[in-house]
Amino acid sequence: MDLAPFLTFGGAILTAAITVIGTIYVARSRTKTDLGASITSGFRELTDQLQEERSQLSEIIRRQREELADVEKITDRQEHTIRRMRRRIGLLESKLAKAGLDIPPGDQ
Repeated sequence: MDLAPFLTFGGAILTAAITVIGTIYVARSRTKTDLGASITSGFRELTDQLQEERSQLSEIIRRQREELADVEKITDRQEHTIRRMRRRIGLLESKLAKAGLDIPPGDQ
């Protein structure tokens, strides 16, 4: 499992939290109006960062789904090939038996 997306997401949350705390600390020395604007600005930055992280994670999920679909296609092809080969072996064993030849033991 790739931890990079989770670490990035966690880093964004930590950065946003530090930004909010810093904004509140700096805002203490400002007027009430400035305090409100600072908090709003901090939350806007947090929201922007979270939206960016969400977008990145959505892209990662999309790519993972595509890779999974590719693996499923390969697996389906392999299962089809195995069924075809088993039918072929059955036909060959049947012909050997009809010809009176011994059928070599299988690995089963």
